[in-house]
Amino acid sequence: MRIKRLHIADVGIIRNQTLENIAPGVIVIGGLNRSGKSTFLQILRSLGYGFSRSDALPPAMVKYEVEADLICDSGEIYNLHLNGYGEPVVRCIHGAANIVSARELYKVDSFTYRQLFTISIDELQRKPVGLSGSQNDIERLQSVLLGAGLSDILNLPMIEEELQKEAEKIGGKNGNPAVKQFKPYNQQIRAGLDMRQKALEQVEEYREKQRARNEIEKKIASLEHEVEYLGYKITLLDILKTNYELWVRKRELQQILDSTEKRDLRRKFSLLKVEKIRSIEKQYRNLLDKYSQLELLFQAKAAGNKVVVNPEKLIEYREELRGFYQQLSGFEERYSVYQQLKSEYQKRSAVLVQEAKELNDNWDALKIVLKIRTDQRELDALNQAAVAYNDLQQEIGKLKERCEELQDRREALEREQKFYRSIKPDISLKKFLYAALFFAAGGSLLSFFFLWPGILSGFAGMLGAALYVLFRYMAETNLRAKEEELRAELERIETLLFRREKKLDYLNREIQGAKRCLDYFRHKLDLPEEASPELIKETFWAVKALKEKILECQRTGSRITESAAALQEELLEMASVLGKIYGFHPLFRKESDHGIIEQQKILKEKIIELLKEAMDYLTLVQELKECETEKRTLEKEIFLLQEDMATKEEAFPEEPIYFLQYLLAKGEEVEEIIKMQEGYRLLEQRLQYTLKTERVRGSLEAFFQQKVEDEGLLGLFDKFSAAYTSAEDASHSYNETLEKCVRLGGFLNELKEKRRLLNEQLQGLATADSLVQAQRKIDENRGQLRPLAEKYAVYKTASFLLKEMQRQFMERKKDNLLEGASRILERLTAGDYTKILLPDQLMETDFKIQGRDGILSQTADTLSRGTKEQLFLAVRLSRIKEIGHPLPVILDDSLVNFDFCHQEQAAQILSSLAGRHQMFVLTCHPQLVLHIANHSGKSAQYWKLEEGRFSLSNKEELAEHLSSGIRKH
Repeated sequence: MRIKRLHIADVGIIRNQTLENIAPGVIVIGGLNRSGKSTFLQILRSLGYGFSRSDALPPAMVKYEVEADLICDSGEIYNLHLNGYGEPVVRCIHGAANIVSARELYKVDSFTYRQLFTISIDELQRKPVGLSGSQNDIERLQSVLLGAGLSDILNLPMIEEELQKEAEKIGGKNGNPAVKQFKPYNQQIRAGLDMRQKALEQVEEYREKQRARNEIEKKIASLEHEVEYLGYKITLLDILKTNYELWVRKRELQQILDSTEKRDLRRKFSLLKVEKIRSIEKQYRNLLDKYSQLELLFQAKAAGNKVVVNPEKLIEYREELRGFYQQLSGFEERYSVYQQLKSEYQKRSAVLVQEAKELNDNWDALKIVLKIRTDQRELDALNQAAVAYNDLQQEIGKLKERCEELQDRREALEREQKFYRSIKPDISLKKFLYAALFFAAGGSLLSFFFLWPGILSGFAGMLGAALYVLFRYMAETNLRAKEEELRAELERIETLLFRREKKLDYLNREIQGAKRCLDYFRHKLDLPEEASPELIKETFWAVKALKEKILECQRTGSRITESAAALQEELLEMASVLGKIYGFHPLFRKESDHGIIEQQKILKEKIIELLKEAMDYLTLVQELKECETEKRTLEKEIFLLQEDMATKEEAFPEEPIYFLQYLLAKGEEVEEIIKMQEGYRLLEQRLQYTLKTERVRGSLEAFFQQKVEDEGLLGLFDKFSAAYTSAEDASHSYNETLEKCVRLGGFLNELKEKRRLLNEQLQGLATADSLVQAQRKIDENRGQLRPLAEKYAVYKTASFLLKEMQRQFMERKKDNLLEGASRILERLTAGDYTKILLPDQLMETDFKIQGRDGILSQTADTLSRGTKEQLFLAVRLSRIKEIGHPLPVILDDSLVNFDFCHQEQAAQILSSLAGRHQMFVLTCHPQLVLHIANHSGKSAQYWKLEEGRFSLSNKEELAEHLSSGIRKH
């Protein structure tokens, strides 16, 4: 099972981060300190079990939330969702929904997954950080580390101890009936026995029967001894008939290995390294084949070439040829660029000439355009003249308009003045005066007849005369004022007209200067006289731009010329070297009238073709030289082997290839002997393992009546087995012995029955009250003692069986239980430590460790910190391999205390483990990234973790990022 996608919504510093398409092998998460690696470790550790309130998790912004897609080995894909402190929610998103909970996905409990699959420096100790110091947790950890069915075995000592305590409460340590709960009943039984004995002491019959019983006891003892002897023989015969084929094979191998021929072969060729000889033979044969092929290839290539190649010159000029060849692609690229630039230059020149003619038909050459000055000074002069001309022209136009307006105003004022002069106000006023006088005279006359009407009429006439005087005065005053106003306005307009006409004359003189400047540019740009300033400026700018293009084109032409010269120089140099190699004069001379580049394209291609052909020849010649050198080196090594073989007075072929084949044949014979020795040793071990069991060992020692060490058991068994010629013979003897044992057993049972009857008769001889009373007392107390005795026996028997079970189990497992961990530790330490052994106290999280020199460290506390961490890492990795379900493994800078070599070994082991398990390696050390990259190749995936943000990376970028962090600190 592996993680395909992981989305972390809110956990500590990591928020809204998604890791898509997570690789199935090694995933390196690189980040500096406080980047979120420990938080990521806690997330992966809790993914299948939910977040625990007891874990030291960093706080969430709102609520813990994580989502992951998990792919099982069978192909189903499950989505796992963690929300807060709740249980993980699992749903199937592809395949059959056979799993309904996260526990079914992970298949191990959280304690096991935390201690085995999530490995930080805290876990690589005797007592990991975070583990409570209780004996229960320590024993549980040891059970997880050892595995292989030890979880129940490790509980046996505790159960055995409890059983011993219960037994001791009843009958003490040894079951003495005179102590503890046995004591009162035992005292009563002893009193009854004493009472009964006293009653039987004087009975003669009792003595006779006792003598008879004694005789029977002797026979029973003799038969029991014989039955016991037969039992030993039956045990040995059972072992022999079961392992007879092994024993026969061992004997045959021993005879073969002890033969003179095999001993001589081992003596002469024991130090022969077959793999090395096989490698040399294969390498020498390949060199011979390769040399022949290269020689034929060179001859064939030389035969098909009209030009003779000088191999010595090839070697002499090999560096020059390599330099030319390495630069060939660059040369061809430069040549292509040159041709392209040249073509573009020609096209550009034609376009520029066309542009010049479009500006002016008379400009048929670019040099005409280049002669026209278009510098900033000319541009400023043109701009000033154009601006001045336009401004003056506009101002003159406006001034003329104003003069015309003033003239029109003057004419209007003159007409108005003439009008006012023609007005005669006295005519109308005089009519008004005559009317007033008429009314005054009429009133005077009328007053003579009618007083009041006459007075009123006369008064009206006088009033009219007064008004006449008033109106006339006012009219004359207004006319004089208006005439004065018109005269003043005419004078002002005359003054303005004079000034504007004077300014107009000045502006006309100024505009002539600007016009002369514009005429200069019209002539310069070959424009007609009616060309406007805007056209002049536009043409000037066009000429300026065209001139810049022409200059740029000329610069390009210069570069093309320089490029042509450089290319010509390179080709001449190539031609010179090739001429020396092929034995003819160079194809080109530097002093040729026309450059190489300007000649036909085929000349350049011919030189390149010859260069490539020379490189092919050079490659063949160098390969021949290298092959010949390797061949001589190998032949020297073979000669040393021949000298060594000559000291052993052994006849052998002198031809190297045949000599190697001879050595290889002898070496394979020695290998076969070694395999026989190994097979013989394994057969001995298998037989010894069987013979070491307590039952078989006891049978052997009892049968031959002698005590032997482990090494002597096989000799006794050989001595016993030599009497039987076949498995059928042993089986027949087994059946006969078993039948005899059964027969003697029946006879023994009959004697025991007679003894029982005699005992009953002896007990029945007591007829006195004392015998009855004594027997009653004995029976009553025995009846009360029996349940206690049975209970004691049950406790002691169970305790013994548990202890024996543990001993036998550990006896079987001690040599191979930690075999896998030993191999891993040996690889991690480069052979400094070769074996891990179980501690004397199984309940302690400790191990013994054996070094290369055979010295045994009794506890991990005596080791250095790095070696101790390598020990516990080896135990965990071995245990991970034993667990059938491949779960993701997380390592959080677990290798930080390893030196360079041990880190390299660890990275190799982790990369091999990644073939079955998904490996998350969290680190802030760039060298570990490079170690993993060296052993994982392109299969490893790299992520950069920076302030809680993940980004996909590569090994170089990640290593540089981590290195920069180290430099800053």
